[in-house]
Amino acid sequence: MKRCWHQEVADVLKAIMKGADSMRAVCMRANMPLDRCSKLLKHLERGGLVYCWSEGRKYVCRATERAYVWIGLYRELEKVLPKP
Repeated sequence: MKRCWHQEVADVLKAIMKGADSMRAVCMRANMPLDRCSKLLKHLERGGLVYCWSEGRKYVCRATERAYVWIGLYRELEKVLPKP
């Protein structure tokens, strides 16, 4: 079953919140290809959910307060309409 866009966002944010700091680690934990993960991280950064910067050759990401609010809302929605 394919994941919807909201599930992909939740998987990426959960990966970052659980300690995945580099883009490679986020992609591996979210089970997502690097190119799709990169586009999604840029979109999340524009939306203020993550903050990303470069440390040498490493691309580091951190979740913002808005990301925790988004995940909380996502979990509430899952309670209303659970996954099939």
